[in-house]
Amino acid sequence: MLAKYLTGDRIKLKIEAIDWRDVVTKVGELMLDEGDISLSYVDAMKGAIEDLGPYSVVAPGIVLLHARPEDGVKRISLVMITLKKGINFGSENDPVFIAFGLGAVDHKSHIDLLQDLSILLQDEEIVTKLLAFNEEEVSDVLTLIKNYRPVSNS
Repeated sequence: MLAKYLTGDRIKLKIEAIDWRDVVTKVGELMLDEGDISLSYVDAMKGAIEDLGPYSVVAPGIVLLHARPEDGVKRISLVMITLKKGINFGSENDPVFIAFGLGAVDHKSHIDLLQDLSILLQDEEIVTKLLAFNEEEVSDVLTLIKNYRPVSNS
């Protein structure tokens, strides 16, 4: 399911950002460029962090930026950026090097997408590879995601 939503035009690698607000802006711009959200959603993602703290830093070095569906989501969407240098969000999981933007149209239709993303990001080898890709290697990211198969413990 990740490959359906995380396409080449929804990935930017080795982006420069000055602070967490800039990270949210850059993720939001990518979502706006793809027509996934309205401008109000970018402000809502920032507002969520200002109001609730850095809860969206879901794992060491990884933030999942989102807001409520009614804040301006036009369709289910997922974007990803990697950062040239880590940015602090005020979380125990700082600094952040990978930022995802999620747009959900309701409270349940994106659950499978989130589960797939969670499984992928639990694989430390995959996260290391994502961080290593350079600006021009988006196609390599796509191949990695398309071919990813979780290792079975059985």
